[in-house]
Amino acid sequence: MDMLKVYDISDAIEVESLPLCPLCDQSIDELSMPAYGSHSSQDGFITLCLIHEECGDALKEGADDPGK
Repeated sequence: MDMLKVYDISDAIEVESLPLCPLCDQSIDELSMPAYGSHSSQDGFITLCLIHEECGDALKEGADDPGK
């Protein structure tokens, strides 16, 4: 699994819709930065997945304590 990296998406290319965080289904925008991101390169294509920093922290806390 790729290591989580922090991306600043404020300089990202303008797109029609903001990326959604897969953990909470809320858009990732300037108000919710920074966000964690992971990317993988396969067959020449780069896949970028962004999640809110708070969601990532909650996910890590849940992984540390599965009883929650």
